[in-house]
This record gives sequence, structure tokens and C-alpha cells, in this order.
Amino acid sequence: MTPLELTLLEERPGLPRRWWILGVLGTVAFMIEFELFAVAVAVPSIAGEFTGASLAAVACVLGAYMMVSAALTVPCARLTDRFGLRPMLLAGLAVFLTGSALGGVAPSIPVLVAGRVVQAVGAAVIAPTLLGLLLPSFAKSRRALVISLWAAVTAAATTTGPVIGGLLAAADWRWILLSKLPIGAAMIALGFWCLPQIPRTATRTPRAATLLRDREFTSAAAGLFVHSVSFVAWLLVAVLLLQELWHYGVVRAGLVLTVPALSTALISMNTGRLTGRRGRVLWPVAGLLITAGGWVAALTAVPGDHQSRLSLVLFLASGAAAGLVQAPLLASAPTGTATLNTVRLLGAAVGVTVTAWLLSGSDLSASLTAYRPAMWLPTIASAAGAVLLLALRSSSFHRGPRVKKASITDQ
Repeated sequence: MTPLELTLLEERPGLPRRWWILGVLGTVAFMIEFELFAVAVAVPSIAGEFTGASLAAVACVLGAYMMVSAALTVPCARLTDRFGLRPMLLAGLAVFLTGSALGGVAPSIPVLVAGRVVQAVGAAVIAPTLLGLLLPSFAKSRRALVISLWAAVTAAATTTGPVIGGLLAAADWRWILLSKLPIGAAMIALGFWCLPQIPRTATRTPRAATLLRDREFTSAAAGLFVHSVSFVAWLLVAVLLLQELWHYGVVRAGLVLTVPALSTALISMNTGRLTGRRGRVLWPVAGLLITAGGWVAALTAVPGDHQSRLSLVLFLASGAAAGLVQAPLLASAPTGTATLNTVRLLGAAVGVTVTAWLLSGSDLSASLTAYRPAMWLPTIASAAGAVLLLALRSSSFHRGPRVKKASITDQ
């Protein structure tokens, strides 16, 4: 696209169907973001249906989705540069729904994991297209409002994921996957009708080597990786503690997990107010230290009923503190979003894998002691992340030229 065409695209008024476009893209984004919390809450239900399946095998249902999404997000962003936003989104959504259907009727853990892998491929194709289709559909003067609404959609998925996932799992965990089919089919039909054909840009998604020369991007990537390891370890431990040790029903567990999710949502929608130049460092460091401190307090509490109650309060506080980490880090690196998403998903996959390994072979319904090895993972990861962030931000080693503006698929 020539500079003149780019200028015209930026300055034109919003498209006539822009609110329909926002509705379709917001719904698709909701389905993608909904996956983590909803499926995580159902882990004990999945393990209960497939008798004899180990925790490590069930954890693959989460980890496979994260790992494949992490591996394919950046390559799919480059394919989007080549083939266009609208075709890639519609194709990705079709693939995502195919994986949902396969997982929803899976007769065994391997087939369920295969369905999740197909879902992950679709999600990786979809992710780089969403904002690239949304932002040019609105006048430039309305984009701040649109971004706020977009944050609200993401926040809604994070907040309602545990509750809706719990309600669906109470009936049958398969509905978490199958419920997307009619909604996704409707979005494909509406997408053909309302989604615009955005001209391909002459620029391309920044390469990782270029991005890593930028100090703010390097700090954000390192912080997001460590935070994702910590947060997903926290999530898996929390789900198992609530349902296996403290015997919460799946719906009640989902309601409890809504507390930290709500904190994350509120902070995500108000990132601009919380983060100035220094806030982009201080808030993530504070969030990581609160998380580490909460787990240390839980680990050193005197065994007994009081420890169980204290642990519940502290891990809720640790989860809530996660809201201070992710949104400011993403805001600090406006380019390279596809790469940051890859780093975030890779950290999540590591967190699931290591946590499942640490808990394997333990009687998780016996006592809190069985969870201690896994509880150290978010403790150490969060503390190390805070130190790493401070070290990277204060170092002059990564000083270099700012990365030029990315293509619209990577924003």
C-alpha cells in the first residue's frame, strides 16, 4: 500500500457496518479468551470421566492448546500479511470450530487433545486478524473508544469464563466445547456479510530479532513469559485445591475464581490511568511481588484449618495481583503483539507442564502438603520475574533504536 493509500485509510470516516463488525470480532475474541478459564475449571471433571487418566495426561488438554498457539501465532501473522485479514479470520474460525466439535465428542484423552490442537491452530490464525479488521472500520477519532470497548470484551471473557465454564461443566464439560458451534457458525455467516476487505499493507510483521533490540519490548516479553508461568501454575493449583481438597462444586469453584478474574478485567480496562512511563515497570513488579508474597505466606502457615482458610485468601490475592502485571506490560510494547502473544502462551504451556509434573503421583484429596511442590513454582517464578524486570529496565545493554510501526495485523 502506498503512503497516500495509508493516509486515506487512516482519515476516512467509519464504515457503515462498523458496529456489526465490532460485534462479530468481539464475539470471536470472546470465544478465544474464554477457553483458558472455562476449560481449566473443568479439569477435574475431565479427569473423572476418563477413568485412569493421569493428571499429566489431562493437563495436556490445556498445554497442547497453549503450545500450538504459541508456535503458530507469528507464522500465521505473516500469512495474514500475504493472504489478507478477512479470508484468514474466516478460515481460522472454521478450523477453530472443527477442533471444538472434535473435542466435544472425543471418546478418549488423545482424541480430546487432538481436538484442542486443531482449536489452537484456528486460534493462532484468528489472533493476528482481529484488531487489523476492527481499527480501520472506525474513524481515527473513535479509536480510543473502540480500544476501550475491546478491552471490555476481553475483560468480560476473563471474568465470566470461570462461572460459565463451571455452569457448563456441571451439566457436562463437553458443552464448553460444543456450545461454540452455533455461535461460531453464526459469526462466519455474519462475517461474510459485514467484514471489510482491508488492503494489505506494504509493511510486514516485525521479526523477533528486530524486536529484541528494543529494550521495552525485551522487558515486556521477559515479564510476560515469567508471569504466564506463574499465573497458569496458580490457576491449575487453585482449581485442584478448590475441587479436590476442599470439595467445592465446579460451579462454586468457578465463582471463587471470578474474584481474581474480575480484578484483572478492571485493571485491563483502566491501564491508561494506572500506567505512566514509570507505572509500566512499577505496577508489574508490584503485582509479581504480591503474588510471590502471598504464596510464601501460604507455604509457611501453620498446618490445619486456619492454613486452608489463609491459603484460600492468599491465592485469591495472588490471582488478583496478576491484573497488575499483564495489561501494563502489553501497553509498554505497542509493536510486536503477535510475538508477545507467542511468548505469553509459551510461558503458560511451561507453567501447565511443570505444575502437572510436580503434582503427579500425589494424593490431591489428602492434605495441602501434596500441593507444596507445585505452590513453589508461582512463588519462585514471580519473585524471579520481578528481579528480571527491574534488571532489564535499569540496564543499558538493550538500548537501541525504537522499532518502526508494525503492520496492522500485528497491532
